[in-house]
Amino acid sequence: GRYDGDARWSVEEGVLVGRPGPAGEGGLLYTERSFTAFELECEVRASWPFDSGLFFRMQPPASGQRGVQLTLDAREDGEVGALYADGFLAHQPD
Repeated sequence: GRYDGDARWSVEEGVLVGRPGPAGEGGLLYTERSFTAFELECEVRASWPFDSGLFFRMQPPASGQRGVQLTLDAREDGEVGALYADGFLAHQPD
C-alpha cells in the first residue's frame, strides 16, 4: 500500500508493529486497494502514554476524502476509545 508519516513500521513474528518516529510522530498505512465490505478483528498493545487509532475508509490527504477513526488514546478523563470523523460521533460509555 501507501504510507504517510515518519513512524517506523515492521512485521515481527507475523505481527504488524508500529513505533513512533524520531520526534514521536506517527503515520498512516493504506491498503493497496479499496474494500467495500470487511470484518476487522485485531488486538492492540500500546505503550503508555498512547495516542493512536484505527482509520476506516481513509484516503490519502490529496484526495480530500476523510474516513472514520476509532481513537485509541489515553485522555485525561479516563476515556480510551471513541469514534471520530470531523468531530466525535460516539464516546466510550463510563
